[in-house]
Amino acid sequence: MLRQFISAAIALTIAAPLAAQSVDQDVRCAVASNFFMKQEKDPGGQQLAKSASFYYLGRLDMRLSVPQLNAALMAQGRAMKAADLAPTMTACANRLTAKIKSLQNSAAPAPAPASKPKAPAPKAK
Repeated sequence: MLRQFISAAIALTIAAPLAAQSVDQDVRCAVASNFFMKQEKDPGGQQLAKSASFYYLGRLDMRLSVPQLNAALMAQGRAMKAADLAPTMTACANRLTAKIKSLQNSAAPAPAPASKPKAPAPKAK
């Protein structure tokens, strides 16, 4: 299951249009998901937070240098209020699950090939 989430997150990171969400929104999602990855008690919620963290950090890695990313994460971590974390995480998780569903729907299995016609039986003499 973890492999599927990571694979989907990587694929979505590559395929998702970067203009769909701003760097600031991605940083907020990375901060919130990192917080819940450490604080969440429910294994399912913790897994979702971990997947979201990988996804949003992957998106940011393509857009910011390491020093810029560190500075943005620190600044956003200080700026976010505790009351903002849960609604932010919910919105970010919803975006991630929508992307995963979209990818799964677009990667539906191809229809089975038509069966080959049977060869005619040999004629008896």
